[in-house]
Amino acid sequence: MSSSSSSSSSSPPPDPDKKTESSGSRNGSSNFECNICFDQATDPVVTRCGHLFCWSCLDQWLDRSGECPVCKAGVTRENVIPLYGRGGSEEHPVDPRKKPRARPKGERPPVQQRRNWFGWGGDSEGHAMKLRDHNFISILEPDSRSFLLYMRATTAGMSKMKMKVSTGTNWVRERSSKEFKVAEALMVDVYGDWKTESFPKPLPPDEAGPGGHDGHQRRYLWTDAFGVLNFISLSKGFPGRSSEFLGAAGKLIKTVHETLGTPRSIELPMLTDPDRPGYYKGLRIGKLHARASSDAGMKFDGMYWHYVDKWLFALIRYHQATRSAEALDDALRLVTNVHPYFCVPGQGVRWKLNADMKPIAGLEEAHPNHDAETAYIIYNVLDGLRPGQVDKEIADLTGPFRAYLQVADQHVSSKSDRQRSSLFPRSSRAPPSGDPLGYGLTWWTNQFLRGPMAERERAALVEMAPYAIDRRYAKSLPFRLYGALLGARISGVPSIVDACSDFIERLIPVEMSVGCGEVEHSAINKVMLAAALCPGEWAKREDDPSVG
Repeated sequence: MSSSSSSSSSSPPPDPDKKTESSGSRNGSSNFECNICFDQATDPVVTRCGHLFCWSCLDQWLDRSGECPVCKAGVTRENVIPLYGRGGSEEHPVDPRKKPRARPKGERPPVQQRRNWFGWGGDSEGHAMKLRDHNFISILEPDSRSFLLYMRATTAGMSKMKMKVSTGTNWVRERSSKEFKVAEALMVDVYGDWKTESFPKPLPPDEAGPGGHDGHQRRYLWTDAFGVLNFISLSKGFPGRSSEFLGAAGKLIKTVHETLGTPRSIELPMLTDPDRPGYYKGLRIGKLHARASSDAGMKFDGMYWHYVDKWLFALIRYHQATRSAEALDDALRLVTNVHPYFCVPGQGVRWKLNADMKPIAGLEEAHPNHDAETAYIIYNVLDGLRPGQVDKEIADLTGPFRAYLQVADQHVSSKSDRQRSSLFPRSSRAPPSGDPLGYGLTWWTNQFLRGPMAERERAALVEMAPYAIDRRYAKSLPFRLYGALLGARISGVPSIVDACSDFIERLIPVEMSVGCGEVEHSAINKVMLAAALCPGEWAKREDDPSVG
């Protein structure tokens, strides 16, 4: 789950390039796009408010809500309008175990009646043409569009466009408020009600291995690091409830330390901490099981630096939000305990270790890699908070950090715009082959860098934005796309930030249409979408140091 490797695996998705008649379409495919799955609509239907969906997607959505996923207008199964033609999608991001009801039948309505439903005729038709002239469709939308996309701007969408022009900052404030509310709902779905004794509820059994004192808790270090940062962001988005969200963050931190800071079983030991009897060194990631393809040499669980660094960052931000000395102590202790095993002074960082801190066969060597960069950045942030505590650790990584910057700079400088964009090809309906999560995390680390090399990396990130932030990534591992959106939203580039905000609006219904645990990767998807909705804690603070 880093720019170098993914620790989460899933079964291969259906081949999205599989062709059928009519060049990839079925039964006279139309280029109608569903507003839930973002693919060509299968059995397309339109709501009275003018938004188009696959019938199966909308049917499952209506099991949970009686509102349109786009504009919140009332929708029932009886008043949707079937279109005559079928889309070309073979897959949907909806629960495949749920069989949709039969699609509604209906006669073709008179032409004038259809025009009124769709908002055509009168002034609205002129508005649609003006929007078309002013490139209403952003760079994140597919190149070709049907008339139904323009219909979105003539009904409820049209009023939103007017509001943007007339209210300015009020619209931004309203959108931000909505994003925090959605993020809160996503966090409730994953963690449960933080006002109850049962908080945090265990993560789904297919996303985290058992652990804790009774073996019934399930925590995953990556997911929960993002969760802690989300709670801190929510405390600032809802100032009147700050103590509530910070309390939730503190309880989640305590539960993670109790669960992942102890051995999963006696067969999978961890090193004891000689300075604290009864405690252990490091934090397991909480892996369900080791996979032969990606985790050779591991037994069920281990320690990954690119999980530890996110957890350290979460502890730092929690300390800064609460002035908790305990959180800062925990972060410094974690660094002291794991650094000698992850780091080889002057060489770099090992990205994986077994739970007992032993190197994994074949991964013994340390390298000047992105892990060395994140470690160096976080150690310097810790040094700014408590000077002198990690001097040795910083010295161990100074050389590898600079070596990595040189390698990264050579990579960026040697590639033309065309070569860089080819990392994220857009020529097919298949998900691109690049790594959107790595793209987002590079934005995160870049903001802590200074100097010409950092500026060149930033310029390359700007150029790659349209390719990395691609809706097709949502078809396989959505959390990787959400990582790209998080990084892009803290980039400070207005055009990228605005485009991402508009794109996220369309992703929200997908995650809200299924509950946590109902589909694969649901918890990590929801937590990382919440992070993309309120990414403020990932942004560099004025008092954070810059390195270079």
